[in-house]
Amino acid sequence: MKIVAAVNYFDEPLEHTNRLLQSISGFVHEVVLVDGAYRLFPHTDPRTDPDRIASIVGTGNMLGLVMNVVAPDKAWENQTTKRSYLMNLAASHGDFVLVIDADEWIDRERTDIEKIRYKLAMHQPDAVAVCLDTPGDGNQFNLGTQSPQMSTSVHGKGIERLYRSMRDFTIGPVHHGSVSAVNEMGLRVGLRSRKQENVGMEQPVKLDAKEYFRIVNSTWDRGAKRLHQKNKYGQRRAAAKEDA
Repeated sequence: MKIVAAVNYFDEPLEHTNRLLQSISGFVHEVVLVDGAYRLFPHTDPRTDPDRIASIVGTGNMLGLVMNVVAPDKAWENQTTKRSYLMNLAASHGDFVLVIDADEWIDRERTDIEKIRYKLAMHQPDAVAVCLDTPGDGNQFNLGTQSPQMSTSVHGKGIERLYRSMRDFTIGPVHHGSVSAVNEMGLRVGLRSRKQENVGMEQPVKLDAKEYFRIVNSTWDRGAKRLHQKNKYGQRRAAAKEDA
């Protein structure tokens, strides 16, 4: 049974990526890492510095991981295009796919890796829900069973992040995957706190899935457009100063 990590990456600090690789070593066999910014992101270079990518590959190899990196020459059209490509590529390389971003990691102290691997082999589930924790002191959000205030939210008891490999994966607008939990096995994933991803999560909410998709998708679209407009405004101001 081969488990492949599907890692969405762009310009993340090396300490975060190294933490991720150390946490999944011994659990996954291969890492499929897809690099690149989205088209509306305010970055001049659509991909990460090749030297940093080489360092990530070297670290993974030292940990015994097979590293498969895709670094395109141009920016991705949007987040869903990049993630769909990542999922389908990872699914073609193994029996199960662990979806995990470069700033996330598995909490090995509280995760029984061998037990999870045994359950995967025995039960062959289509999807496994994991608990997300957000260590930090301020703008946190919790989406796991350890958060009683989220018990009435649309997320239920977990987030699906571990999938049996299937063809034609399609990623929708929700950043953290599917809304409902299918089968929770105890895998715990840590997540660096990010204020901008705390979309509508300050209070428990009761929404059907269609309404939730609409809210999150429109919020991401507005945020991306604001970043694009801010970047264009900054470029015009810089050009005006040079002309002066």
